[in-house]
Amino acid sequence: MATDHDIDLGLETFALALAGSIDSATQCKQLLQQKQGEFDEAFRHGVDTAALVIGRAKLVDCLLQQLWQRHNWDVKQVMSLIAVGGYGRGELHPQSDIDVLILLEQQPSQTNCAVISQLVAFLWDCGLELGHSVRTVDECVSLAKSDITVLTNLLESRPIAGDPLLFERLKELTSTQHMWGSSKFFTAKWHEQRERHRSVNNNEYNLEPNIKTSPGGLRDIQTIVWIAKRHLGEGDITQLVGRGFLTAIEAENFIEGMQFLWKARYALHIVAKRHEDRLLFDYQVKIAELFGFADDNANLAVEKFMHEYYRRVLLLAELNDVLIQHFDQEIVHVGEPEAVVQLNERFNVRNGYIDVVSEQVFIDYLPALIEIFVLMGQHNYIRGVRASTMRLMRTHRERIDDEFREDPVVIDLFMQLLRLDRNVPLQLKRMRRHGILSKYIPAFGEIIGKMQYDLFHIYTVDIHTLEVVQNIYRFAHEGSEYNYVLAAKIISGKLKIELLYLAALFHDIAKGRGGNHSELGMADARVFCERHGVNPRDTNLVVWLVESHLMMSTASQKQDLSDPDVIRQFAMLVGDRTRLDYLFILTVADINGTNPELWNAWRASLLRQLYAAATRALRRGLETPVDKQELITEKQLAVLALLREAGVDEEAVKRQWEDRVDEYFIRESVENLVLHTQEILAHKDSEKPLIIVKRATDFGEAAVTQITIYCKLQENRFSFITLALEQLNLSIHDAKLLIVWGGHVLDTFYVLDVDNDVRKTKANAANYDEQRAEEIRNKLLRVLDKQDDRWLNTVRRVSRRLKNFDWPSQTVFSNDYSPGFSVLEVIAPDRAGLLAVVGHVFYKHKLRLHNAKISTLGERVEDVFFLTDRENKIIDDPVVIESIQQDLKDELDQHMVQ
Repeated sequence: MATDHDIDLGLETFALALAGSIDSATQCKQLLQQKQGEFDEAFRHGVDTAALVIGRAKLVDCLLQQLWQRHNWDVKQVMSLIAVGGYGRGELHPQSDIDVLILLEQQPSQTNCAVISQLVAFLWDCGLELGHSVRTVDECVSLAKSDITVLTNLLESRPIAGDPLLFERLKELTSTQHMWGSSKFFTAKWHEQRERHRSVNNNEYNLEPNIKTSPGGLRDIQTIVWIAKRHLGEGDITQLVGRGFLTAIEAENFIEGMQFLWKARYALHIVAKRHEDRLLFDYQVKIAELFGFADDNANLAVEKFMHEYYRRVLLLAELNDVLIQHFDQEIVHVGEPEAVVQLNERFNVRNGYIDVVSEQVFIDYLPALIEIFVLMGQHNYIRGVRASTMRLMRTHRERIDDEFREDPVVIDLFMQLLRLDRNVPLQLKRMRRHGILSKYIPAFGEIIGKMQYDLFHIYTVDIHTLEVVQNIYRFAHEGSEYNYVLAAKIISGKLKIELLYLAALFHDIAKGRGGNHSELGMADARVFCERHGVNPRDTNLVVWLVESHLMMSTASQKQDLSDPDVIRQFAMLVGDRTRLDYLFILTVADINGTNPELWNAWRASLLRQLYAAATRALRRGLETPVDKQELITEKQLAVLALLREAGVDEEAVKRQWEDRVDEYFIRESVENLVLHTQEILAHKDSEKPLIIVKRATDFGEAAVTQITIYCKLQENRFSFITLALEQLNLSIHDAKLLIVWGGHVLDTFYVLDVDNDVRKTKANAANYDEQRAEEIRNKLLRVLDKQDDRWLNTVRRVSRRLKNFDWPSQTVFSNDYSPGFSVLEVIAPDRAGLLAVVGHVFYKHKLRLHNAKISTLGERVEDVFFLTDRENKIIDDPVVIESIQQDLKDELDQHMVQ
């Protein structure tokens, strides 16, 4: 790579050209744009970003100095033009704001007010994003005393033009002798940083991170520089080595990390064409190309770039921790007596931080690298690791090898950690942050910063993994009884929580390797468990959980849970109640750890329903499956008994039931069978649709609305009904369609109100339900009365996030999945009207939809449709199947408007 010593940025030529154009804002703008274009091209050819960033600041210096000299100032007033903020540091990225302070001894005269307005207007006309303030020295001093942000801007200031002595006076009056001493300044900046980190859950691994403000970002680097400059009078990172704050290697890592972030920010400004600090999905792919990354069979170029980004900021965050703590000891607590608590012969706690008793500890006893986390877990008052000990850990973690991993002492310590009653997730997060977890479990090191470039994961693989561990821990402790009732109840039994932690650690550990990550992960899990002395039965359980961690969520969202055969098949795969309990906990923790928005009342109810049904099947015994005919007879007798009590004609009921298929009686509850029968018998106008809207009672606390439609057969009704429900802001999660006697259909949709997917108080629920039900009925009546195909062709915009995942829709067709049905699975980006498009394709191919399982994962759908032709036969012609799938993919992809 070229450096600033290898290139000529052409600043002298620019200054000469500028001098001949200084009276024209248009010409100045053209010159600036031309020069910036040259800089950008140099960036693409590998020129050092620092040279370009500093060079742009010099371009602006040149412009401001010439403009200042050309304007007719009131010379009676002493004035100075000061660069502040990033511009004050002499650093300007392509679209960075240019912050300046016009400093005066007294309030500006009328003449100077006019000239200042002219100058500012000229600079805006030049295309510069200017941030300016006009203040006297006294005003600056007053503001700086009360506002740390103002002082920080002044801390990085430098004179551009005007009277330099005025600037020197301001620097003196805002020095530590007059305000914000080192200790007070450090405390304020540390508080700022903690609040900034807290706003993103102390997570540097946001999938759309802010290069500037995220943990380990440029703002953290600047914070260190500000503190050093305020305390030491200099902010050069290399100078911190001589002062004992950093080692030479740490300083090198710090500077390399800063240079990487500078390069990323420069590329971001080129791609975004505006001031932007967020690495949005819109830009990540293009930036990856600018960095030279390319796709391969295992990983996308964008995933490689983001992996490198996360690796860099993790190291910077670690170095920031070391420096902040060093500054705390040097600035705030210097000279104070230390509170020391002895923990054992190797560790003590010094002012709240765990510390080695000597620098020989890790040399003499390397297992202390694991022991330190066990001790922190046992003593929850410990705030973290002391900076000097962090440095020793970073040095000695390189000695972790297979011999260390197989040491019985180390193995025992790690299993002690997993069996701690408190703070296990925190200790694993600390192990990750200090680079120990990736050394102890090398496969975990491969997923650190591993981005999952899809539409529903919001964390990198390592952060997701530790979120799953955190959820498991949460279920086992107070506070989960309300939101995760069943999970809290199950885990409070006889489950070994360390086995769940192990399953969580390994369930996604093989992501990004290529191949089936569950199968690859189970092999890693077996080796780890056997090495750690986990007994064979428990080892097999952990391995099975890793292999099967997606099984329960898939079954609950894609299969008909009212079908006894589905439940029996699932129960046979699980095998016993113990495995079911563990799998339920891991599944709930995994969904919540993927994206909290994926967890809603519907998914919770489906998992509870599957768990309860599988429990009954296992209790009954898998060798004695449910007799479907016996189940149907039991339900019919129960319904008839209730209807007789209500005075309903039994013969009329039996006539209504004559053409109902067995599936109807199996899937519907006794309550629904009674309701349907009564309402249809009472419905006299067979030409007019009957619409029943009620709160579903089969889903516990979930606020699920059940919509049943009894109307004349209209083959394309699914498209129009789903479109109407979407317009009502209802998300569809299940649909069951049934043809009954007299050319009528009986369709049931289960929906959640998008704006009200929360439990409601009893006081408000009744009023809401009544109003909402009437709104739903009226909308559906209008749609069923008049269907217009033009509604299905409406072009709809897609979200910003969705635009950046340009992958085609996928379909999977099978005749082996469910007896009597052809099953079509659709995996596609979510979009408005998707179900209407799918339904219209079915209509064009004369298909009949019987059941639909709708699953939305973030902004991606994985929907399953159970189909026949209009003769109620499966579709088995390969040519027809191919035509259906191709039409479906074409229609879905065509409706994605970029």
